Amino acid sequence: MLDEGIVVPLGLANTAFAIDEALTEAVTPGSSFNKHEFPVTIFALGDGSFDERRLPRAGAVYSTVEDLHRFVQALRSNELLSQAMTERMFTPQLDGNAYGWFRNSRAYFLRNPEAPLYTSAGRLAGHNALMAFYDDGTTVIALANVDPVDTVELLTATYLATHGITEVATDVKRPRLSTPRAFKQDGGTQAFLAYYATLTERAGYAVQPSGAICGEVVQFLIRDEAFDEAVEFADIALEKWPPTSPEILNDIGYAFMRRNRFDDAQRYLERNIELYPDVANGYDSLGECHERAGKLETARESYERALELGQTDEDRFVSFYERRIANIDEMIAERTATTP
Repeated sequence: MLDEGIVVPLGLANTAFAIDEALTEAVTPGSSFNKHEFPVTIFALGDGSFDERRLPRAGAVYSTVEDLHRFVQALRSNELLSQAMTERMFTPQLDGNAYGWFRNSRAYFLRNPEAPLYTSAGRLAGHNALMAFYDDGTTVIALANVDPVDTVELLTATYLATHGITEVATDVKRPRLSTPRAFKQDGGTQAFLAYYATLTERAGYAVQPSGAICGEVVQFLIRDEAFDEAVEFADIALEKWPPTSPEILNDIGYAFMRRNRFDDAQRYLERNIELYPDVANGYDSLGECHERAGKLETARESYERALELGQTDEDRFVSFYERRIANIDEMIAERTATTP
């Protein structure tokens, strides 16, 4: 099907599929760089150092820059498919995923948001491949016989050099997260929200910050004692971009606790438990919040739940939770003894 539908009609003289003599003789040996490790490990097809059985799972297609460029141009000109089918193939679905292509793939798009594009990339030990074409007509094909390769930097630098651009000039800029002061100078939370709203509009799918970045923004605001703004932003972020790990809300809770904002801390620690009810540490953190707020009996209930979950999951902090309960029992007993 590959030969009949693509290779032969397009005259791709140096493109083939599966494993044959041409593959082992024509493909350039690949080099895989292990971090902090030299010499380089060489993977050469056919010499026994690479398991060729992996090739079909990776696509098992070998080609050249010229052939791939011809292939991309055929797609763009509806030479291979009808216009309707081509449009369907390139229509982005969830997170910009189309059929075999990515529309404004986040890693590339964030580097140059003024240049919308489609990308398709793949890698195998010792080899990397990247096809990209931009809305302005630019096509970039990159094949490398080294691994790993920073394809984001490679593609961005190639595009900029091709157009004689020395610096990306864009009106889409995220506020700096270096310091609370820099963040505020760059427009603060409103500029932050506007940045991702603009990227989403231009990308054609929801571009969102990581939960860790959102948590960092909240902590910036707390350190700047902008508590109401911190709460407002945290609520917006929770609704728009739910956290992907319990550590994010846990850190926000502790940031509020450090400023003795126990009600705010409790709010986000309880939300953390709602999202991650089976994580013992969430209950332990909530218990500490109650303890520091003077709610000893309520704190004990949270510590007990943390211990219960920890024992079930063989948590390495079980003994720590047990000490928490013992300490809180002493505090409750001491308070009872001194109460008239």
